[in-house]
Amino acid sequence: MQGLLSTFAVSCALWLGFVALAYFYFLSTDVRFLLMYSLVSVLAFFAIKDVVRPLLKLLKIGSRISDEQAAQIIGLHFNDEIDDKLLNAIYLLNDDADNELILASINQKSAKLKGFNFLQAIPVEQIKKALKIALIPTGILLLLLATKPSMISTGTQRIVAYDTEFVPENPYQWELLNTSLQGVRNDPFELNIKYTGAEIPLEAYIEIKGKSHRLVQGKNGSFHYIINHLTEEVHFKIKTGIYLSQSHHIQITDRPKLSGINISINEPSYLGGGSAQNY
Repeated sequence: MQGLLSTFAVSCALWLGFVALAYFYFLSTDVRFLLMYSLVSVLAFFAIKDVVRPLLKLLKIGSRISDEQAAQIIGLHFNDEIDDKLLNAIYLLNDDADNELILASINQKSAKLKGFNFLQAIPVEQIKKALKIALIPTGILLLLLATKPSMISTGTQRIVAYDTEFVPENPYQWELLNTSLQGVRNDPFELNIKYTGAEIPLEAYIEIKGKSHRLVQGKNGSFHYIINHLTEEVHFKIKTGIYLSQSHHIQITDRPKLSGINISINEPSYLGGGSAQNY
């Protein structure tokens, strides 16, 4: 019970902390990947250590401690009350000798042990302490579910979908005017966008490889930017104030090359033409 409560308390507290980080900050996919697998790793570690292993021992599966080790552990809980009586009784039981003196000694030590309630070895105080600790993250979770459930759902979604990019909601709405984001290698490429919302920004930027380049403003909320020589595929974001759009991708193709030409001419009869001629 104590292990189960400890595992729940640690996992719940860690989960709430990660959810808060993912909710209030738009973390990168790499950071959210670390949060996701850190949470899974910690949960697995405490579950195996404090739940699975004790349960296997309770079910007598796998390696077990000896009777002598069990007696020493029980003796720790009762201090001097049991002393070495239990351990001596086990040693006598394991003795191959069979005589009335040993049997009498075993019966005598067993009689002294009958007055002890071995249920007292259960660490009730430790369980109570673990329960109080577990109630703290549980109370925080219930409070958030009652007052701000979107924090739990949104934060959890961002951690679970760690490979999906999340960006702040942009008050400036814009649309791409290019019919295709595909350019020809070594040719210039012009990107055209237009802001369609109620607010038109005074300036906007395109972000490529972490560097911002100012867009040229046109009429009626339009902006454009020219890449002079398109030498590689480009991933870009539109930046308006503090807001970044999701990533867009300009693909690149090679210009078709004409390696040869073949012309076939069929002259009409009134020109005195004959069969087809190839050039």
